[in-house]
Amino acid sequence: MDVGWNFSRKYGVHLTFGNAQVSGKETDSLRLIQSFVLGAELSFRRKDQAYGFTSIGIGSVSGEDNTLFVFGAGIKIPIRQHWLIRIELRDYHPEIGIPFVSFPKSQAAIQGTGGSRYLELRLGISRTLSGDR
Repeated sequence: MDVGWNFSRKYGVHLTFGNAQVSGKETDSLRLIQSFVLGAELSFRRKDQAYGFTSIGIGSVSGEDNTLFVFGAGIKIPIRQHWLIRIELRDYHPEIGIPFVSFPKSQAAIQGTGGSRYLELRLGISRTLSGDR
């Protein structure tokens, strides 16, 4: 379930609650995972066309002791007035790496030990409350 509010054509906030069944790496059993995410969203809109967006937030996942950082990217496709299809890929991390650039070789790297913990693909239908899609 997603709830969002776009306070301009580019910027918005979202609150997401979801359930998923996943299989563990060590066992063959299925496990139910619940996630709760609060984040900010930046849209790259074009008039009456599909448009991309990116999001960043913090989230809680059942079975995790710490809050996770959530990075997402996706596309919104208008299908009718007030209706659109939303496809999003989210990546959950236990910590944020610190980007740096070394000189004189100009090599960019990310420093930190946190790797991706969960990868989530979301597909949904959204209803807008205003005339803006």
